[in-house]
Amino acid sequence: MKHLFIRPLDVWLFRNGKSFNAGSDHRAETVFPPLPTVLQGAIRTHYIELHGGIPAYLHGQLPDVITKIGKKGEPPPASFQIRGGFLAQYKDKQLTCYVPLPTHVYLDDDIYRLLEPEKKSGVMTDLGETQQLLWRDKHVAATKSDGSGWLSLTDLEILLNQKQLPKGSEDNPTVKPDCHFFERESRLGIKLDYQSHTTETGQLYQTESVRLREEYGLYVELDGVDWPDNGIFNLGGEAHAALYETIAPLTYPAPISPGQNNFTVTFLTPTYFEKGWQPASWQKFMGDSANFVTAAMGKPLVLGGFDVAHKRHKASRRYVPAGSTYYFTGTPNIPSTIKTMCDEVIENKIKFNYGQYGFGQFILGAW
Repeated sequence: MKHLFIRPLDVWLFRNGKSFNAGSDHRAETVFPPLPTVLQGAIRTHYIELHGGIPAYLHGQLPDVITKIGKKGEPPPASFQIRGGFLAQYKDKQLTCYVPLPTHVYLDDDIYRLLEPEKKSGVMTDLGETQQLLWRDKHVAATKSDGSGWLSLTDLEILLNQKQLPKGSEDNPTVKPDCHFFERESRLGIKLDYQSHTTETGQLYQTESVRLREEYGLYVELDGVDWPDNGIFNLGGEAHAALYETIAPLTYPAPISPGQNNFTVTFLTPTYFEKGWQPASWQKFMGDSANFVTAAMGKPLVLGGFDVAHKRHKASRRYVPAGSTYYFTGTPNIPSTIKTMCDEVIENKIKFNYGQYGFGQFILGAW
């Protein structure tokens, strides 16, 4: 397995799911960090370029490459695995990964705390008998919202263990805003007529990119292919370059033992479920010993993309955003073979296991 730190050599553009053409009435906004599908596409393309080139691959002349990453328009073999990519800082050979602030976290004065389910008399819902609402700690007099932000994996482990975490100072907050890591930049362009080598009238467009600060990038784990220790490849829209290097592996937080058979699943990366906000069955991930109680979720990500193999747009789907948290009672008998929780996606009647790309990575907590 390769453990890679990827840093930009320019700005990065990772478009959202809105259709985008020159002359349209909106700009192409960037989703950051990029979806795992973007990373796997860039990695597989670079692997082809390193081992014979795109034309030879498309003509079926690279059987060894096809064995490693799969055919055009088809899923890669199960041995091809990606974990990440996480927003990360790599400084003085030390790696720190960050994830979006979980949706079940709230700020009370200078302490971050966790929402918990509770049945209250006098409150009626149509959620059913087994599902509950989320409430702040009953001893907290007032609740303040702190908005979105980024939390290191180390601090997330502390928060899930101790159920509280200091806010930090103004100069060094525990939950860091976007501007701590990157700035968003808007760029204006115009479509070109490649026959006349002139610009086309009324075909203006605007894109949004992210410019990462020094020492920040993406952490990615890659398995199933023989990958160089370092190099340069194209990542994201407009083929902007990225530099990758092999580093020491990330130490992930240890699973947290559920307190009194109550546990949470917090997603570190977006995931896809057949029923939108939940899978067709939780049992396939954790057996029959756990029962769903409630969830704290962010706004769904509506994303599509472009199918390069078939030269057409992919169907738009709703993804559960990173940071979303699900509550369960019972025992989390999650097999060690399950590293992600994600349903299969069907494209052109072909099933894709998005979990092997890095969707649905999670961490357990207690409540």
